Amino acid sequence: MNKWFPVGLILLVVLLVSIAFLYQSMTDEERTILSRAPVHSQVELALTFYDHNLVRRELYSKYRATNNYEYYRSYLDSGYTVQVFSNLSHQNKLSTEEVKILATTLKANNAYYTHHTSPHGDGIIGAFSTQSPYPTTNTFTSGKFTSKLPFVYYQGQGWQLYPVTATFWASEYFKQGNYKDGIALLDELSPYMSVEEYGGLDYGVFRVYFQYTNSSIPWASSYSQGQAAGLYAQAYNHSKDGKYLDQSHLLFNSFKIPLSEGGFITSTPYGPWFLEYNFKPRHLILNGHIITMQGIYHYYQVTGSQDALDLFNQGATSVKNSLPQMDSGDWSYYALTGVDAKPAWKANKYYMGLHVELLKWLHSTTGDSTFQYYAQRWEGFYKNRQGEVSTPIITMP
Repeated sequence: MNKWFPVGLILLVVLLVSIAFLYQSMTDEERTILSRAPVHSQVELALTFYDHNLVRRELYSKYRATNNYEYYRSYLDSGYTVQVFSNLSHQNKLSTEEVKILATTLKANNAYYTHHTSPHGDGIIGAFSTQSPYPTTNTFTSGKFTSKLPFVYYQGQGWQLYPVTATFWASEYFKQGNYKDGIALLDELSPYMSVEEYGGLDYGVFRVYFQYTNSSIPWASSYSQGQAAGLYAQAYNHSKDGKYLDQSHLLFNSFKIPLSEGGFITSTPYGPWFLEYNFKPRHLILNGHIITMQGIYHYYQVTGSQDALDLFNQGATSVKNSLPQMDSGDWSYYALTGVDAKPAWKANKYYMGLHVELLKWLHSTTGDSTFQYYAQRWEGFYKNRQGEVSTPIITMP
């Protein structure tokens, strides 16, 4: 008999007893999730659930002891992600990528709510690391959880991993010439990409597992898909590591998927439009469309893909055709929306400044004077209202 057999048997028994103990401490929702998760992920998930319940019980106890509603609000916020994945697990078995997203999101919330109550306001960005492209980022230190990725807080939903913000951060690192931290962030983001198949074509997608306006869960954004395709291509160009090129190809392939199958391009009177929210095909967001184009153009620059160049040129034509509608006469509109693609609302100051910078980039890339005209016109509106064009405001895209 192998001398290691008794040791292995003892470890197996200890593991089974531990899982049985953890199972008893779980809620019905958590047990359902565990039963639908891949076997290889169940021990980590069970341990995460255990910590999660300890944190939530402490929040509820503090609420009962003090009657301070902030503890109860935090108790509710911290439980959101389990509810989401419980609902999903009733429909289908959970993929490896989904369990990774679930576990990471819970670990972030566990670390945060051990020391803090929920912030006030939506779209607040936090990091569980001292590494950030911005000195003003909210940072939370924890011995149990660290991550280079940004997390975003939404009221009622707790802290969430958001690929849009993650790719925004990576692009900022690259703009600063900090490829080391930018690539490190992309490395940490990579395991959360799901590889799907449609009509014999493999493609990659970063899905979002919280609700935004009237979205179903999960959903995805052309913003992070396009940005990531370009960023991983640039990571390959900088490192020459083929894994980044493979991932960029998969992400670019997502733009070949029909909208009806979860794709990101809708037909409009102006031409094809990239959807920042693919569950809102009648909401044509200007900055999201152009930033998606930037990623596709960066992908083209590295790969020389004619498909990418054609897609970029089609997107540029759509912007050109939409600009008269996007112009209010004294400011820019944030989006065109509805069946008739009417102006939605005026952009806030940050997005107005961003529109100017994006149109300048389109002019420098295409040479089309239409983009220069509107960039100068909108910059004039901004200066008239502000005195001078301010430096970019740090906010979530």
